[in-house]
Amino acid sequence: MIRLPPYTHRFFWDIDTAHLNVDDYRVYVLARLLEYADPPSVRWMLQQFSPEEIIAVLQSSRQLSPLSANFWALYFDVDKETVPCLSKPSPKEPGGIWPY
Repeated sequence: MIRLPPYTHRFFWDIDTAHLNVDDYRVYVLARLLEYADPPSVRWMLQQFSPEEIIAVLQSSRQLSPLSANFWALYFDVDKETVPCLSKPSPKEPGGIWPY
C-alpha cells in the first residue's frame, strides 16, 4: 500500500491523508498532483507512476487548469488536441425566438 509523503499532504486539503491508499485512488492523486504539485512532489509522482499512467490522466481529466494541462502536455510531448482541458467548448446555439 502506497502512502503519500508528508510534504504532499497540503495538496489534499479536503481529505484525511492518513487513510488515503494511493493504489485505490491513483487517478485522483495524479490529477491533484498534476494541478498543484511543487518540485519535490513532482519528483515523487514521477517515481511512483509510469508516464503512460500520467498521460492517461492528462488525457481524461477535466479537473486540470489550461495552464497545468498545457505544461504537462509539453512535458510529455502529448498532442494538445487529445487533452480535454485544452479543447474549446462547443459554441452555444442561438436562442429560439430572438437569434441575434
